[in-house]
Amino acid sequence: MKIIITTCEPHDAPSLLRSLLEKRVVACGNIISQVRSMYWWDGKIQDDAEVLIVMETTDEKVDLALSEINKQHPYRVPKILAWEPSHTNAPYLQWLQKETQS
Repeated sequence: MKIIITTCEPHDAPSLLRSLLEKRVVACGNIISQVRSMYWWDGKIQDDAEVLIVMETTDEKVDLALSEINKQHPYRVPKILAWEPSHTNAPYLQWLQKETQS
């Protein structure tokens, strides 16, 4: 299993996540609102309101999920991070694998 995160503007998150779910490259996702992001962009420090999307997928689908996020993301340089959790309960992992089958 892999966990993927990305940030985006609040109005973009539902359609991005829904598209990934419809393509079955992720099994689920959470949109966490009221994230304050501060970062360097174009030589200045930016301070923006964003949302954080946390998604789960399988090892087999992670590359496809990352590619789809990168294609659909409205940002020119989106933050897209993936990692493997150290522990996952077996029933959840079985559900995840079932829901990402095409």
